[in-house]
Amino acid sequence: MTWQEIIDERLPEFGQDSDRFDDDGLEQPSEEIIRLAIALAEKLKIKGYEPPARVTVDPNGGIVFEWRQGDVSTAYHVRDDGKIEYQRYLRAKLVERWDVTELQEPLSELLSRVRASILKLNEYVEYLESGYDTIFTDLQERATFLNVISCDFEELANRLGFKLTTMGQ
Repeated sequence: MTWQEIIDERLPEFGQDSDRFDDDGLEQPSEEIIRLAIALAEKLKIKGYEPPARVTVDPNGGIVFEWRQGDVSTAYHVRDDGKIEYQRYLRAKLVERWDVTELQEPLSELLSRVRASILKLNEYVEYLESGYDTIFTDLQERATFLNVISCDFEELANRLGFKLTTMGQ
């Protein structure tokens, strides 16, 4: 299922057919919880996350997005009280939990993205030094990549309490 299908179809379905939830002993998600889940899905889509393996309703009327990769599973849980949690499990044991109600990703994910950006940036510099400029197909792709890196570094600096300045300031 694509992000767009999740946003346009799957999540709105949770607001319909309340009998389905009653039959399963589940609370139906409220319109507010569905709205929060759609906002979260849009944010994750924009940030480049793969669509989740599952999108389900919890027994209390919350909505859970789940991913699995080997022994690691992650979830974003829009709880019935409107709070949003990020959870990471290793072999079914909870190893990380963050309140991301403000739709702010956990620091570990931000750091992973920054590390990947640094590696790609190093690769790009090596290509430039060797006289080849084939890592990016066009200027727009370069500009987009540099903008993403810039935003990630700025967010990381802010969250760690540093103030970034541009050259010449």
